[in-house]
Amino acid sequence: MSTGSLLLLAGLAALGALAANIILPAFPDIGTELRAAATASTLRSCSLTAP
Repeated sequence: MSTGSLLLLAGLAALGALAANIILPAFPDIGTELRAAATASTLRSCSLTAP
């Protein structure tokens, strides 16, 4: 595997973790705006960390 391919795969793998870290602090505001129950936000945050 070439170095370029390896770097591309590493970058793509990091995008998922980056997206989760960006959206996690916004969950309370999103839940409030959508009038969602607190358990729905908790379930969503658990699904982001599950393998």
